[in-house]
Amino acid sequence: MTGAGRGPTLPRFSLVVCSIDRARLDECVARYRAAFAGEAFDLIVIDDAKSLAEAYNRGIASARGANIVFSHDDASRSPDAGLSAGPRRVVADRQQ
Repeated sequence: MTGAGRGPTLPRFSLVVCSIDRARLDECVARYRAAFAGEAFDLIVIDDAKSLAEAYNRGIASARGANIVFSHDDASRSPDAGLSAGPRRVVADRQQ
């Protein structure tokens, strides 16, 4: 996506999901896609890392969003979490 003469527009946030369980990963991705439908976000799945540190570092390197949010495949939303309003806790801000 590009802005009017301003170059590429960044997604609002990048969501990095770490997983080693394909079934749980598929469910998690479906939950996030439904929760953020219509929202400009970058979904990054890391499913083959040897450690969480490696997964996070690869996620950071791949992220394009203005902010980065980290999640595991077992994350779920409580009914009153307001997840559809966007991530409430940003783990790392992208430096421009």
